[in-house]
Amino acid sequence: MDTIRRIDLTMNEQHAYMVIKNLVDHGGNKDRAALTLSCTRRSIDRYIAGYKTDGKEFFVHGNSGRPPAHTLDKKLRMDIRDLYLNKYYDANFAHFQELLSKREGIDVSESVVRNILAEADVLSPKANRKTRREYKKRLKAELAETKSVKIADQIKAKILDAEFAHPRRPRKSKFGEMIQMDATLHLWFGDTKATLHLAIPKVW
Repeated sequence: MDTIRRIDLTMNEQHAYMVIKNLVDHGGNKDRAALTLSCTRRSIDRYIAGYKTDGKEFFVHGNSGRPPAHTLDKKLRMDIRDLYLNKYYDANFAHFQELLSKREGIDVSESVVRNILAEADVLSPKANRKTRREYKKRLKAELAETKSVKIADQIKAKILDAEFAHPRRPRKSKFGEMIQMDATLHLWFGDTKATLHLAIPKVW
């Protein structure tokens, strides 16, 4: 008599499993699933293939007790991604990993950082011309498939970013969502020094 194996998932793994199960069993939109799981369309395709092959067991990570990228707390993964895009976007991945440890108190390996940023489709500043060309080709294919205006805008921004040696801040959806400020201390009014502040609304 065969023994039924019990499969226990973490909260994040269970969430991913249910999203993919519903997508496969009942149909749905892959782009919406990607937004729900904060991953790429490519990851959704991989999850679907794994679900069809191994079912629920596919979502159990084999390296129990170790902290690879896809088993970290979802919020921590998003924090690492956002720190790179908004604060340390000029650093290469190795330097970024060091900055996370020294300045942010986040101790993860460089490979974990690379995996997290790869899943977010963040291209390394050190990527060579061939890698950038293949990256843009894949993004253009995803752009042709998506029907979501929001995702299309995100993909277009990534394609534009791939043209530059260093990634830029992610484009804001609305003008004025980001304010760039500067200040200058000078004798603006008579003999007393005063600070002149300037605020400029931007989308980049």
